[in-house]
Amino acid sequence: MAASGSQQLKRSRTAIFILSAIVRFLILAFVFVTPSMAKPVQVSVNLDTTDGTLGDVFQANWQVSHSQDEKIVFPPLEERIGTFEILDQQRTSLEEYIVSWQLAVAVYDSVGPHDFPDLTAAIISGGDTNAIKLPGFQVEIHSILTAADSTFRPIKPIHSVRLPFNWWYVVYGVLAITVIYLIYRFWPRRRGGKRQPREKVIIIPPEEAHVVALRELKALEGSGYLEQGAFKIFYSELTAILRKYFENRFLIDALEMTTTEVLQALRADILTPDEFRDAEAILEQGDLVKFAKFIPTSSETKKALNLAFELVEETRIQSKTTRQNSEKTQQAEVEDIS
Repeated sequence: MAASGSQQLKRSRTAIFILSAIVRFLILAFVFVTPSMAKPVQVSVNLDTTDGTLGDVFQANWQVSHSQDEKIVFPPLEERIGTFEILDQQRTSLEEYIVSWQLAVAVYDSVGPHDFPDLTAAIISGGDTNAIKLPGFQVEIHSILTAADSTFRPIKPIHSVRLPFNWWYVVYGVLAITVIYLIYRFWPRRRGGKRQPREKVIIIPPEEAHVVALRELKALEGSGYLEQGAFKIFYSELTAILRKYFENRFLIDALEMTTTEVLQALRADILTPDEFRDAEAILEQGDLVKFAKFIPTSSETKKALNLAFELVEETRIQSKTTRQNSEKTQQAEVEDIS
């Protein structure tokens, strides 16, 4: 009986050893096999709609499923990515180990297809960091107005921009005004000083019309045009001198008038009949030479120049001294005749 008891003890010890080995194997298998059986990361993106108009808001939603010991970090975004403007972003947890990242985006660029680029997120597991791809998407942008829409609406929502106010500008302004006042108030000023003499302004009165005309006629007489046979140039300058004289003397726009218009203006009780005939003869003969290729004789040109001198002298403005001398001469002639 002692032999059978020892055999049973050996059998029980053997069974315990085998059971302990099986348990150890199961523990090691669980430790080494469980990481390889971890749930893989899965990423999907959904849009509320893929068609819209300029300014419409699209809701994009990325869902990332991960394991228990993993953490998802989404990338920081600028206000604008490509042709998309980021209006809002929000991270939420839908279920255990499922994270949702929602973006509100809009397109204000142009109509047509627009591609949102792929993004990269980070997955942290223990001390390791790996990258995961967030797939992009495409939307189709149509015209703002449709056939049934004839009203205008803002493409982009109106928002106010608050500008910072710098109080230092006020401080600098007050200091500047104070300094200017103190300088004006207390700066020593000379009193009773000698004034600088003002510069004398010399006003030269304009020359009388007949003075200018006689000087120009004298210069024309010595120009040598007649000796050279340049009758067209001679009559052009002669008629121009007379027209300018009529304009300054009688205040008519003679330089811009035709010959007929000038004679009509002079006929209105301005010239005497003899003076009018002289003016008419000079102007009409000048038109014949300038426009009709008429060639005058030497005596005709000299006569026209002399008539111009006489016409200016006869129609000039008589000064008070000249009129008094003329009256005295007339009285003396009357006395002599008597």
